[in-house]
Amino acid sequence: MALFLSNRDGGKTDEEGHYRFQTNVWNGEVANGLNVAQNSPLGMSVIINEGDAKVPYSDYAYTVWSTGDTASITTADPSNPRIDRIVLYVDRSETPQTANPNNPGIPKIAVVAGTPGSSPSRPSDGTVDTAVSNNPWIDLADVLVGTGVTQITNANITDTRELIEVPALSVPSDALQDNSVNSEKLAVALENATPGSVGDVGTSNETLATLDVPAGTWFIFAKGNTQVSVAQQTQATVELYNSTDGAVIDTTIAGSDYVSGTDESRIPFSVADITTITSTKTIIARARVNSGSGSFGIYNVKLFAVPVGV
Repeated sequence: MALFLSNRDGGKTDEEGHYRFQTNVWNGEVANGLNVAQNSPLGMSVIINEGDAKVPYSDYAYTVWSTGDTASITTADPSNPRIDRIVLYVDRSETPQTANPNNPGIPKIAVVAGTPGSSPSRPSDGTVDTAVSNNPWIDLADVLVGTGVTQITNANITDTRELIEVPALSVPSDALQDNSVNSEKLAVALENATPGSVGDVGTSNETLATLDVPAGTWFIFAKGNTQVSVAQQTQATVELYNSTDGAVIDTTIAGSDYVSGTDESRIPFSVADITTITSTKTIIARARVNSGSGSFGIYNVKLFAVPVGV
């Protein structure tokens, strides 16, 4: 057993020592940007916007930033669509640079092509590992490459970034309540549900997560991911609801118009508001289908309450 200290005047600090603390301060991977979008002019390439991220490795993570990049998408299959996976990785086989500050060229973008098929799936994590020679990597986006297409548009791109957030345990327990629904598919909402109207309160609402909040002024926040079972345009309302008073705190529209048929193709949503309550209330994040058909799921829901002013 031992205690360690990084960056002490003249002392040697390795990668682990340099990155370990900041790795544990934040959950997630992308701090800002690095979102993938259609190129201009349109064609078989996409742009990766500037941004900052951390790329987990061993028990620490590299910090990476970009001033912008592009990535080429290989020729579409003439008979079937496919799903390509765009990732950012750190090429540990490259020699760290001393002449050029900040090691340009060691972080890289890879487009991992999927297998064409009538109902294609995104490449597996193992396929990505092989494509990047088992270097550490993070997800940026999935790209649906349609049959015989010659250009990629924003409608073909699904954001798969995991945004950075503050871990619950980094905030004092009296300043943050976290009744997160973390288990995969634990809160599956609106499976083959009948469409309802925005704002209705009734049995068509599916509970995603609940949280008991004492008196005070609170920032209430819920987030998760949506997925539909087939390629379609489907929307649901996700709302924060005060079940004690029967009042809706705030709502957002969660929608999805692309899915590969796997649990990994999802679109993030969030809903938040500041509310003042005079006694303990039960806050519920719930959802209801507004339009579309087929199965509509909401996954990995997290519900937080943070006192304002703390």
